[in-house]
Amino acid sequence: MWQKLRFPLSLRCASRKAPHRSQAGDRHETPYPATDLQWLLTQIRLTTARETFTIRTAQAKHTQLEADYAPLVAHLQSRDPLQRALAASAITQHPQEFLEPVILGLSRAPQTMVASITGLKKLGTVRAKQRLAELTASGYEEYVRQPATTALAELGDSSYCELMLQRMNLQQAYTSEIAAKGAGLLCGEKAIPQLVSLLSRKPSTFPAYEIAYALGNTGSRTAVPILIELLSNADPGIHRAAKEALYTLTHRESNSDDSGADHQNWVSWWALEGKTAQIVDPTECP
Repeated sequence: MWQKLRFPLSLRCASRKAPHRSQAGDRHETPYPATDLQWLLTQIRLTTARETFTIRTAQAKHTQLEADYAPLVAHLQSRDPLQRALAASAITQHPQEFLEPVILGLSRAPQTMVASITGLKKLGTVRAKQRLAELTASGYEEYVRQPATTALAELGDSSYCELMLQRMNLQQAYTSEIAAKGAGLLCGEKAIPQLVSLLSRKPSTFPAYEIAYALGNTGSRTAVPILIELLSNADPGIHRAAKEALYTLTHRESNSDDSGADHQNWVSWWALEGKTAQIVDPTECP
């Protein structure tokens, strides 16, 4: 029995900076550019059962950096499960481009598959994104698909728009709900017809509040009247999600606690200012 995990993927500029929608081939920026031959390497201290391994803070050349990571790579083959786990954690939390084959290998081992997703996301290379896409497939367990789908969406590569739409329509438990919000991010306006189709499907097979969050991620003016209509829903969860999504798109909030009054407030505002109101793309937060 898999556990339903939560990966919100609902973006608000006021709370955190969202990833930009990148194009195919873009490399995801990490805090420490692995392609630089010289850069300050933040000190990493790992205490294992038998030793303390320290990666020095230094102006490290590529060859020295590889040498510093060599003991960690060796520990992946240790007979001590604690050493193996700590080494895998260090490598995936602080990945370097030359470690891509190692992290890809970790992504194929059942024991380290989930942990590898962090490293694949931080790498953000073409091959890393391809592997994340593979991990979203139905052949993998839900506890793998969920974080892989989230990571791929947050990398912001719009070339994976179609894959997100496919995963959204497969109805793979909560993974599909994550994919819906990812489709909003990666596809923008293109995702709206399929999101509306899910919303109008009878009987409902997709939570309307998740569709509201997905619409909020599109950065599209077309999504606003759909969300305003959702404000009239009697379900407080749907009403709250629609309200948050409208804030994401317009940075406007209604102060009313009454759902009916709230809906009417937005209807009146949209009738007056809908054609000229600024719509905020959540992937372009300042």
